Amino acid sequence: MSARPGTESPARRLPATGRQPAGGVRLAQVDALRGFALLGILMVNITYLASAYHGTGLEDPGLGGPLSEVVRRLVTVLFEAKFFLLFSFLFGYSFTLQIDSAERRGDRFAPRFLRRLTGLFVIGVIHAVILFPGDILTLYAVLGLILLALRRVRPLNAVRIALALLAVTAVGYALLALAVADAGGGGVIPTSTASAAAQATEALRGGPASVIGAHLQELPDVVALLLFFQAPSALAAFLLGLAAGRRRAFADTGRHQRLLRRLQWVGFTAGLLGGIVYADASLNHPESAYQLLAMGLDVITAPLLAAAFAATVLRLAHGR
Repeated sequence: MSARPGTESPARRLPATGRQPAGGVRLAQVDALRGFALLGILMVNITYLASAYHGTGLEDPGLGGPLSEVVRRLVTVLFEAKFFLLFSFLFGYSFTLQIDSAERRGDRFAPRFLRRLTGLFVIGVIHAVILFPGDILTLYAVLGLILLALRRVRPLNAVRIALALLAVTAVGYALLALAVADAGGGGVIPTSTASAAAQATEALRGGPASVIGAHLQELPDVVALLLFFQAPSALAAFLLGLAAGRRRAFADTGRHQRLLRRLQWVGFTAGLLGGIVYADASLNHPESAYQLLAMGLDVITAPLLAAAFAATVLRLAHGR
């Protein structure tokens, strides 16, 4: 990121250790990536906010046409299940910056972080009930307790735990796919799904009490989805961010241009292929063994695509 003549960018003012100086200079790269991640999350969440049919495998009677179909597929391939990983990675990275800040001030880190997690959980509950039941802040608050417990883990061990979490989750999806295939292959959307989506649509068109009631009705299914699909991947991303923070990966991204290029090549190649398979399975073969298998594949390839996006932003910010 360029700076005015005679000045240095915040990243260049950081000392060689990568620790922020006492003045509290922020890492511009982290802020840029966080904003980019939030934009990607918005692209996904807005589809759920726009239609109660999204994620059911059914077409919304109120939507349609070639443009809607193209947008839906692009969002599924490029954004869905990718950008929350980048945001989770940054949560883990920022966690290390908060530890450094507490050490510089001589404060106890754990009580302060626990207060933040409590506030995050409360905000998440309010958000889930009033605005969007797919809120992830409550999940972050719970997983933050695990991150706090693992804060002294070595970077290499953090990476190993993260990779193990992703591998176990992917294998879990593969086993579920085999079970569904053995039971007949699935692929049939229950008739109750359409009626439930129609009822939710009507409820969301009502007043505040009606909307809150619809959100509360969705919460059990959403919690199950968050715990099984997003929690392991989010925790893995937390730990990868923790490892990167311990290594001060963003202190001088200019030194990592070769690595960033490799992340782009590998991430865009494998990540896009995985995203295409995931989109095809989710949109064309919902509730099937194929969809479960594709979700397992996405657990592995989505982090690669997220890393490729992040590498692209960092290279652009560095002017390369």
